[in-house]
Amino acid sequence: MLESTIEKSLGIQIKTKAVKKLGPKTYLIELTSIEDKIKIMKNKSKLKEYTEEKVYINDDMTKEEREIQEKIRRKAKEERMKGKTVKIGFQNKEVVLRVLRSKNKKSLAPVSISADLTVKQREYLKKLRTELREINEQGHNKTISLTVFYQNVRGLRTKLQDVYLESHNLNYDVIILTETWLLDSIPSSELFCPSYSVYRRDRDSSTSLKQRGGGVLIAVRSDYPSSLIKLPSNFCEEIYVSLLIENKEYVFGGVYLPPDSGLDVYHHHVSSVDVYRRDRDSSTSLKQRGGGVLIAVRSDYPSSLIKLPSNFCEEIYVSLLIENKEYVFGGVYLPPDSGLDVYHHHVSSVDYLLTRCPNSAFCIAGDYNMPGISWQNGDAGLLPVSSGAAPWESEVCDSLTFLGLLQLNNILNHNSVVLDLD
Repeated sequence: MLESTIEKSLGIQIKTKAVKKLGPKTYLIELTSIEDKIKIMKNKSKLKEYTEEKVYINDDMTKEEREIQEKIRRKAKEERMKGKTVKIGFQNKEVVLRVLRSKNKKSLAPVSISADLTVKQREYLKKLRTELREINEQGHNKTISLTVFYQNVRGLRTKLQDVYLESHNLNYDVIILTETWLLDSIPSSELFCPSYSVYRRDRDSSTSLKQRGGGVLIAVRSDYPSSLIKLPSNFCEEIYVSLLIENKEYVFGGVYLPPDSGLDVYHHHVSSVDVYRRDRDSSTSLKQRGGGVLIAVRSDYPSSLIKLPSNFCEEIYVSLLIENKEYVFGGVYLPPDSGLDVYHHHVSSVDYLLTRCPNSAFCIAGDYNMPGISWQNGDAGLLPVSSGAAPWESEVCDSLTFLGLLQLNNILNHNSVVLDLD
C-alpha cells in the first residue's frame, strides 16, 4: 500500500524492507537501499501537488536531531550569503560512508563532496598543485604510455617462422618472453623483423647443467633508444634492458628461475635488491601451505620495513625515500572467506599507516579475493559499487574509500572480475 502511495504521489518506484506503525497515521519505513531513500528525499517536494490525501515525509531523525539540522541549515545559509564555503561535519563514520556510497549518483551531482584535511595535508596539497602548475607551464605534461607483453612460451625453436611473420603485425612496445629454449646458433633476425631490437640470455653451462630449456628474451621497438644493462656477474637466466624516452630511463627485466634452483641462484638474483617478506605462519592461517607476500626494492633506493603495532594478516609495508619524499608500498593477501576480524585488522593497519605517514604517497597492491565488488569511474578514480556484494566486501571497500584510497587496477581476470587491487 505504501509503495503504491509513494509511486502515485512522487512518480517513483521503491521497495520497502519493513514497515512499522508508530501512530494512527504515522509509519516508519525501512527501505531496501540507500538509493531509494535518496530518490524519495529528492522528490518529496512533489507532495505539494498531490491532492488525493495529505502525505508528509521526513528523514529518520529524532526531534532533537531535526532541530540541530535546522540550525545547521540556517547557519550555512548565513555563511553562504557572505560568500563563504561551508563545511559540514558528520557525527560518526557510518554517516560519512553512506554519503560516500552515494557520491557519484546523479541525484547528488550538484553537491561537491571532499574529504576533510589537516593543516599539514592542505599545505602539502597546495605545494603539489604549485609544482604541477610549474611543470605544465614548462611543457613537461606529456603522458608516456607503453604497451608490454609477457609470456612463458615453453620453447620457440619449432615456431621460428610463425613468430617472425607475426612480429610484423605486433604493436607492443616491449615484449618479454621466458623459457625460449633458444641456442646461439639461432640468430635473432630469424625471430623478429627489423622493427624490434632483440636482447637475449640463452641457457648455457654457467646457468644450468641442463642443455635444454630455459632462456629469456626482451624485444624493444626499434624507434625507442634501448641498450643492454651489463651486470657485474650473471649466473642466472635474467636480462635487463634500458629504454630512454624523453630523457627518462625505463628498465625492463626478464627472469627465469628453474624449479628447485639452488639457494645460490636465488641469492644471486636478489643481490641487487632488498627483499621484505611476510610468510604464512600459524598467526595468519591454520593452513600451512599457500599465502605469503613479498616486496623487493632496488638496493640503490633507501628502504625499510614499516613495523605494525600488531600483524595477524598476510600483509607487509615498505618505506622508500626518494629525493626526501617518502613512498609507502604495501603487499596484501587476504585468503578467500577470511573472517571479519582479518578484514577489520587489515583496515586498521591501513588507517594506522595513513595516520603515521600523512604526507607520504601510498600504493597498496594485492589479492583481496572480493569477487562481489564491481567498480565504476569516479571523479578521482575507480570507486566500489557494493550492490550484490557480501557485507564484509562492502565494509572493506567503503572503509578504504573513507580513508581516501582509490582503485587503480581495471584489468579483469578470466571470470570478468577484478580480484587484485592496486
